[in-house]
Amino acid sequence: MSLAANVCLLLSEWIFFLLVAVSPRSRRTFVELLIGCMLNPEGWVTRAIGAIRREAHWTTYYKLIERANVSVTQLSLRLLQLILLVCPAER
Repeated sequence: MSLAANVCLLLSEWIFFLLVAVSPRSRRTFVELLIGCMLNPEGWVTRAIGAIRREAHWTTYYKLIERANVSVTQLSLRLLQLILLVCPAER
């Protein structure tokens, strides 16, 4: 398998792992924003939205971020679990 295929497979597995913390209704928007942030790492949400081909109205992204439709605590725990799986501590 090529490097690009391996990267795509790993990235999709990691995103799927994180999606457990996101409500089913918000998952598509979350993935769009996440990929937008990876494509444009400046840290600005507007730049992340501009980096993707938007499928939703801008208010959908606003609601996801500003109205806390995603539990930051749950998402942080999933991210920590993912990091511990990928980079286990040496014993």
